[in-house]
Amino acid sequence: MISWGEEGRIYKFVEIKNTLILSRKVQSGFLYDQVKETIESEANHGWRLTQVIIPNKGKHSISGKKRLRLGAFFPWCYQLIFEKDEKENVLYEYKFYRVPLETKAQGSNVDCKDDFYMVKDFLLSMTDNDWKFKQIVIPFDEKKGIYCTLGYEVIFERKK
Repeated sequence: MISWGEEGRIYKFVEIKNTLILSRKVQSGFLYDQVKETIESEANHGWRLTQVIIPNKGKHSISGKKRLRLGAFFPWCYQLIFEKDEKENVLYEYKFYRVPLETKAQGSNVDCKDDFYMVKDFLLSMTDNDWKFKQIVIPFDEKKGIYCTLGYEVIFERKK
């Protein structure tokens, strides 16, 4: 869906269903390839990534026996928001870095404090190379907290 904002800005909303959940080929906490390919493809057409949203699982989550067999909670879909300025013709490129969690999961929650501090120097070193920090993507549920079991993804951008 495309909508027009103020001052010549255009916004595009893309929802990507996580079809890899039931095939057990997805790693919890990481963006899967179709999300990255969509971001890169849209960037090549002049769209700038504004936000990656992982909605709460809600009523459309994997439940019961399927969830127990998978052994973890997975995002059901990803929602991407892009923007484009009609006046500018700037292209962006993106880098994705997986940050594995070092801490052990306790129940369904993960204590990630040490991992965020661990990656701080890495984030600063990337900004020295003209890469701008864009977002940390980490699945989160209001009731259960962080429910990624393997890690999270850090997104950087820069102008081409």
